[in-house]
Amino acid sequence: MVGRWRIVLFVVLLLVHNRTSRADDADYFRQRVQPLLDRRCYECHSHRAKELQGGLSLDSRSGWVKGGDSGTAIVPGKPDESLLIKAVRRTNKDLQMPPDEKLKDEEIAVLVDWVSRGAIDPRDSLDTERGGGSWTEKLSERRKHWCWQPAKRPAVPNDRGESSTQVDRFLLARMKSEGLAPSRDADRWSLARRLSFVLTGLPPAPNELEHFVADESPDAFDKLVDRTLASPYFGEHWARHWMDLIRYSDTHGSEHDPLIPHAWRYRDYLVRAFNGDLPYDRLVREHLAGDLLPPRGNPTLGINESPIGTGWFRFVEFYPTPIDVKNEEIVVVDAQIDAFSKTFQALTIACARCQLQRLACNRCG
Repeated sequence: MVGRWRIVLFVVLLLVHNRTSRADDADYFRQRVQPLLDRRCYECHSHRAKELQGGLSLDSRSGWVKGGDSGTAIVPGKPDESLLIKAVRRTNKDLQMPPDEKLKDEEIAVLVDWVSRGAIDPRDSLDTERGGGSWTEKLSERRKHWCWQPAKRPAVPNDRGESSTQVDRFLLARMKSEGLAPSRDADRWSLARRLSFVLTGLPPAPNELEHFVADESPDAFDKLVDRTLASPYFGEHWARHWMDLIRYSDTHGSEHDPLIPHAWRYRDYLVRAFNGDLPYDRLVREHLAGDLLPPRGNPTLGINESPIGTGWFRFVEFYPTPIDVKNEEIVVVDAQIDAFSKTFQALTIACARCQLQRLACNRCG
């Protein structure tokens, strides 16, 4: 039986893929919108302002939803109806912000784009920070979040229904609680096609379809799963999803967009890892320290696979002729940490950088 890690990885990647759009909008806010608000608005419209102007706070989502003396500041998806956008555009002589200097056109465009995309704002309310509550209390409360709880094996529902698999029994129990009934079983032709598209991204070969339909053994589907997982197309299909997580690219981006020499070697390494059923813990170690591990030889190619796993560190936006070399180094390392934490820990460690910057600003003034 093919290693279980493939199935687990498949589920994880599928969930990540489905949440990409909203995560991108949250990243856009953290990277483009929040620094702009911090730089141009917080002096008068945040909890650190000496006197909150107009009753409007922009340093939390609850702040702009509540609005100020003139009402709600933002109408998600409707920039032309949002008071914040009207203020920065200065279309009303009585509503012009910032009062001392108009925002640059590109800064206004960032705010308009953010509101147009639904004004996604991942920040928690700052009410607890304003009203007191020790850090120990807040930390204790945040530790109750579901993602920090120890993994538990839930009891399998007793109702077997028409399926013998434990996964289906969980699904059947939830469906019954919602007053739903399962769909009828797919015919063998449809089942084989669905399996092939999910695992390889390709339709099944005609002879594979005929073989499965004619196989009347009780484990016919299990054998089809094994054969499909053994296909070289499995690794090609799912390596592509992993490459999205670590931000694979053949070029560095920026206005010069220089090539990344031998980037394809990492791509092929990843395909071989998936198809070779490489244990997940070894895959992670090779990505982080493959050049320091005992060699993992590939007798066919005559190479050591392990060091190639570290190639993903170079998949970052990179300016070949930076004006500020030290700052460029910081940007590159920051991108590496961001990709690492999201891929291997499902954590946005990059958020900590903004939080530290905010705390530093608070201490300074």
